[in-house]
Amino acid sequence: MWRAGDTMARMKSLTLLRATSLLSIALVGVVALALVTSRVAEAAPAATISSIAPAIGASAGGTSITITGTGFVAGVTVSVGGVAATGVTLVSATSITATTPAGAPGAATVTVRNADLHAANVGGGFTYQHPAPTVTSVAPGTGTSAGGTAITVTGTGFRAGATVRVGGIAQATSVVLVDATTITAVTPAGLVGANAVTVTNPDAQSATLAGGFTYTAAAAPTITSVAPAAASVAGGTVITITGTGFVSGATVSLGALAATSVTIVNNTTITATTPAQTSSGAVTVGVANPDTQSGSLASGYTYNPLAAPTVTSVAPATGPAAGGTSITITGTGFVTGASVSIGGGAATNVVVVTATSITAVTPQRAAGSAAVSVTNNDTQTGTLLAGFTATANAAPTVSSVTPNTGTTSGGTSISIAGTGFLPNAVVLIGGTPATQVSVVSATVITATAPANAAGAVSVTVTNYDGLSGTNATGYTYKANAAPTVTAAAPATGPLAGGTSVTITGTGFAPGALVRFGNNYATSSTVAGTTAILATTPAGLAGVTPIVVTNPDGQSAVLATGFTYSANAAPTITAISPTKGTSGMVATITGTGFVTGATVMFGAFTASNPVVNTTSILVTVPSNVGGTVPVIVTNPDGQVAILSTGFGYEAFGTGSPNVAEAPPAGGVVFVQSGTNDLQALLAAQSFKVLAAFWMDTATQVWKAYVVGAPTNSLTTVKSTDIVVLRR
Repeated sequence: MWRAGDTMARMKSLTLLRATSLLSIALVGVVALALVTSRVAEAAPAATISSIAPAIGASAGGTSITITGTGFVAGVTVSVGGVAATGVTLVSATSITATTPAGAPGAATVTVRNADLHAANVGGGFTYQHPAPTVTSVAPGTGTSAGGTAITVTGTGFRAGATVRVGGIAQATSVVLVDATTITAVTPAGLVGANAVTVTNPDAQSATLAGGFTYTAAAAPTITSVAPAAASVAGGTVITITGTGFVSGATVSLGALAATSVTIVNNTTITATTPAQTSSGAVTVGVANPDTQSGSLASGYTYNPLAAPTVTSVAPATGPAAGGTSITITGTGFVTGASVSIGGGAATNVVVVTATSITAVTPQRAAGSAAVSVTNNDTQTGTLLAGFTATANAAPTVSSVTPNTGTTSGGTSISIAGTGFLPNAVVLIGGTPATQVSVVSATVITATAPANAAGAVSVTVTNYDGLSGTNATGYTYKANAAPTVTAAAPATGPLAGGTSVTITGTGFAPGALVRFGNNYATSSTVAGTTAILATTPAGLAGVTPIVVTNPDGQSAVLATGFTYSANAAPTITAISPTKGTSGMVATITGTGFVTGATVMFGAFTASNPVVNTTSILVTVPSNVGGTVPVIVTNPDGQVAILSTGFGYEAFGTGSPNVAEAPPAGGVVFVQSGTNDLQALLAAQSFKVLAAFWMDTATQVWKAYVVGAPTNSLTTVKSTDIVVLRR
């Protein structure tokens, strides 16, 4: 602040405390009045350019571009190749749009400059293209479909390296850039009719003159001769075809097959290589030009049948009967694909080296001399009798077996060492065939020992030729140690069974059986020599032994191995709904329900209840009506009763049949012996749940259910037969 008496020196000593502050100082004095205003701006961040799109455009300018970056501010300018762009618009601090000025073809630097003169540059950020070419005329405008017409293409913007197409994708040949407005070229073969002429510059810009050149039909080719005019069906003969009108790209056929290595020497001569044929005889020779016109010479070439092959020698001429000898067969007339047999057995690795030489590998065979035959694809065969002699194989020997001991249950992997082992050899151990036999080499066989009785046994290897070698005591079977059972976990479970138990011990063999008391486990798996996984069967309450028996009959017992615990008696807490009609679905809730439990509504059993521990889903059975108790009986005989369990809303329309009453299971037929029903029930040695009596006159069952508030059966005669359910 300026105060009275302040001098200019004091004013000059004032310090700007902040670069962005605005300081206004009014000087009022004798000499003059001055208003001084100062503003110092913070430096703005420098602009950056990250991309320019599009980055290519015409050298004439006028391309709309978008520049992306950071730090763009109002007043920004853009230049391309040093020339100011037009239409510059600041879209945001990160985006500018502009229109390129005209420029020389090639890469140009793009510069963005903010009002504070901070600038960002991208060298080669924009490329100016040459103008696209144009095609205005082609002279001459017609020529034959055979091609070969020299043409002059006129237009603009032609550049060195330009290509010319006449119709489709066919490239003209002998293209010469005369100047930017003129190209000379030679037409390729093409289809008859008007065709577009296209000039494409190296930068991929192109111009097309539709219908610029018209192909007129060329004369069809003709064939006057083929030399040589005959050779074998094996093919591969180089022939010269003479005629007229042959065009570059022409194809040659002999019969239905295409010739290979076709060369158009000139418009009157073609060379080609004949294909192989499956049969002999004269065939038509054809030439087809690219314009689809063709010429042919009937019977122009004759395929001669192959001469039968001959076999003159085999080297070496001897080898082991085991096969595997590499031989070279010499003769004549061998054709690619020929096969070789030695004594009727097919040789392997057959290679037709030349028409006079074949290499092959001998097969297994019996000892002695054998014919060597070569058969060509046309089935003609040449044979050299006694061409190869197979020498007798030496009998195999068995020197050792590793390991040389194993258990009587078998399954031991062994390695047999010796000599003379041949492919497909058979191994016997103690007279029993070994399994998984693999002839690794002439000196090593691997196999798996079979089961056998204890003691030393012979090991025999027999080759395909019947020769064998034996080691009399090559392998010893040792008796398996008796198994032991040390523990079971868990060691307790319900009477109903179904507990998964892990039995530990020693000496368990595959196929071992497990018993819980006198009952076999419902499933058992030998997980190794020390563990068996088993599932308990149903059993009686109390401790029961676990018995493991191996396939060799040896067994082990864990006397107090498993304890069957009695299930708690079931309870019924509710039924929902509490009343209704037969056929409806009800849910019984409670505790201690066990799979296999039965459900009764009064004297009648519900079918197929769905049981879990705390609920039972059941279909209400037919009944005689009224409120009846609901009774659940577990498989162990323990019972739960809901006395006023279910009320039938209407009596049944008919009496229950004999199959429905009394229910199956736990019934006893007694003669009453008394007229007092209660005395009859009390006289029984078991708990009675219900009593049933059939009125033979009406064929209607009557029932007395213990605990029910009302019952249809109240008295009996001493001569009646009564069914009791316990």
